[in-house]
Amino acid sequence: MERMDFVGSLHPDSPVQRYLKWINESGNDELYLKRYKALASEQEKEKRCFLTVIIRTQGSGQEKLQDVFTCLQAQQDNDFEVVLICCGTEEEYRLTEELVSRQAPAFVSGVRILRAKADEPGAAANLGFASARGEYAVCLNEDDLVLDHWVKVFHDAAAAQSRMILHACVVTQPWNAESSTGSRRQRITAAETADGRNCVPYHTFRQPAESECISAGVAYPLFLFRDMHILFSEETEAGADRDYLLRTAGIAGIYDIREITAIHRQWNIPKPAGQFVPEPEWMHPAQENGGKDKDIPLLLTECEAECLLSDLQSAEQWGRSCFLREAALFWSDEKPFSDKRYMKTSVSMKDGWIRAVFSLERQCREETVTRLRFDPSEEPLFTLEQINAGLYQGDRLLRSLTLADVQETNGLVDGDSVFFLKEDPMLVFESKEPIPPCTAVVTARVTYHSPAFLRRLTEELSADACWRKANRSTAHLYPDRGEGFLPEDNLACSGVIAEERYLAEFSFSSDEGKGIRELRFDPTEEEMFRLDELRIDIVYTDETRDTLGAGQVTLLNGFETGNGLAFIERDPYMMIPVNEAKALKKVTITGKAGFIGNQEMEECFARAVRVPDYELICGQLSRMRLNRKGGFQTV
Repeated sequence: MERMDFVGSLHPDSPVQRYLKWINESGNDELYLKRYKALASEQEKEKRCFLTVIIRTQGSGQEKLQDVFTCLQAQQDNDFEVVLICCGTEEEYRLTEELVSRQAPAFVSGVRILRAKADEPGAAANLGFASARGEYAVCLNEDDLVLDHWVKVFHDAAAAQSRMILHACVVTQPWNAESSTGSRRQRITAAETADGRNCVPYHTFRQPAESECISAGVAYPLFLFRDMHILFSEETEAGADRDYLLRTAGIAGIYDIREITAIHRQWNIPKPAGQFVPEPEWMHPAQENGGKDKDIPLLLTECEAECLLSDLQSAEQWGRSCFLREAALFWSDEKPFSDKRYMKTSVSMKDGWIRAVFSLERQCREETVTRLRFDPSEEPLFTLEQINAGLYQGDRLLRSLTLADVQETNGLVDGDSVFFLKEDPMLVFESKEPIPPCTAVVTARVTYHSPAFLRRLTEELSADACWRKANRSTAHLYPDRGEGFLPEDNLACSGVIAEERYLAEFSFSSDEGKGIRELRFDPTEEEMFRLDELRIDIVYTDETRDTLGAGQVTLLNGFETGNGLAFIERDPYMMIPVNEAKALKKVTITGKAGFIGNQEMEECFARAVRVPDYELICGQLSRMRLNRKGGFQTV
């Protein structure tokens, strides 16, 4: 049996079969062969470029489309073409042609205008992909603005990670568009500053609920369309772009680019009746797509699978602590809390609310009480909301202490809720006046899920770790020409680590190598990195050269070892001196590289600080490691 023959023998409801079926539900061989194959084959014969920019427009927003054209004509990298898909009326199509004709001739020569129906966004995207002559294609909204390095960033990323889906950062900004009565022209102004909330790495679990991946920041390799015949859904009006991303991410993978390349404009547009054509739903990728997301089978990356396992483990913990049975209350004045001044009581729960009653009549008569510490449970992983500690004498409420009166907690406060991540959760209330003899009734609403900000932070950190691991073999060089180290001057070199060999080479053109005062070199994206036998060869245009070692570079987040350099923190970097009077031609960094564990790194550090008694320091570090694992040793 051939390797892939087993696929046909799998049960139709198996995950693999469901995934393959799902890929073909909205884009399959039959539709591709019938509608798009001839067009795609014809375009492959034409002169090729790197990127095809597909712009779907109704033609009614001429000012917005002119902004997009201006941005495209300012690109640093001109290896792109524009396929303009007009979904408007005949009159709007004519106005679009006139607008294109008014652009610079060099730009107009790379623009093609096609027609499509306004209510078929998926078909319009498929038409654009079939008409594309590029290696990659991106769907750019006519509303959005792209920065001058937009194409260049995609092009550089494709060179490093070919055939992957490229995902760059896009900020969101509210804009106003005001119109004059009887005129189509609009006055466009920014309403607020840009918001970077969507500038996070791609994460499969977030995509069905949110839309961090705005289409201007996603470039697709066209083999997905041409060779695998994965098409945009032509049945769904809303969410076609997001649906396509979900269906292709598991096939091609996502390469996250940590640069802001575009601005997604959110419009606050007054639209008097009969004056403007409403924007189509596909301009807003966050729209619902008819509940189809719940049926999506997914392929997960290592990072996403790790997140899922972590969530399942947390869910198991939540299940064990789902009933808060017993709570404790400590009381004090200004002194520390003591186990000699506390009481316990059972906790009642009803409809998601907990209630604990403590009698303080005798305690508040015998001593002054201004602080109360409430321990709702011994186990963590739950959230308390609408927290209230009512102080009663009989049925009369004397006063209430709320979250605003909490002076200390070991939980994470988010608005009016507190999430407890650590064991022995506690809240310390402080009263402005001494508490009289009373009964304290503590109530709160309890839920067993982490707050959104913590889940989002966890996902981002996990995705960040996965990104760094994927890019651990990529080095960066930043030249300083008197303005500091600018991100746009970054030179990247991939594949620098092969087993233990380290080799990074950077070349400069005659203009790029001039006026450089200093170099910043980032050997990897990962932490716990060691680079031994370091050698830096700097070649100038006059063919002279400097050769430097570990002792001739400046380290800001690492330290020198006996045989090289070591870095504990992520994003290690060093400063390399150069001869400013000469122009650089080539810089080559070689050495012996490796990623090492905590124990080896601590021993490297102990040697580096050159303490008189090295064995004593290593012994202390070993005891520290043992204590962290739960054991204990005396000196």
